[in-house]
Amino acid sequence: MWPLRIRTKPVKKNYSNLNNEIRDFLTAMNDRDTTVGRGFMFCGYHFDVHRFHPPLVYGRRGGPEGGPEDAEGICLARLNLNGTIYFLVITYVYPIVSARAISIIPDFLKASECNLLI
Repeated sequence: MWPLRIRTKPVKKNYSNLNNEIRDFLTAMNDRDTTVGRGFMFCGYHFDVHRFHPPLVYGRRGGPEGGPEDAEGICLARLNLNGTIYFLVITYVYPIVSARAISIIPDFLKASECNLLI
């Protein structure tokens, strides 16, 4: 499985609101109804949250109208390493689907020596 090879394209985006968006991640695991109702804002895009299973919360943006190439997934993971709480945010696009992207998070954490999800 490793090394994981994913083709990426550089994307120019405005990150000026990133601090506000990240602040919402800090409370995303507190309340299911609020998180699913509000979704996530990340890099200026709104993502609908459709799975709330702390320590993982995930969803997507885009839809079938534009085809899978216009959709993008997001996952927020809460981690504990030596008593310090960290958050991991991943985004992924087709051909990577949530079943694949989310299933490799434990492998990534193990390789990073940060394998404790809380």
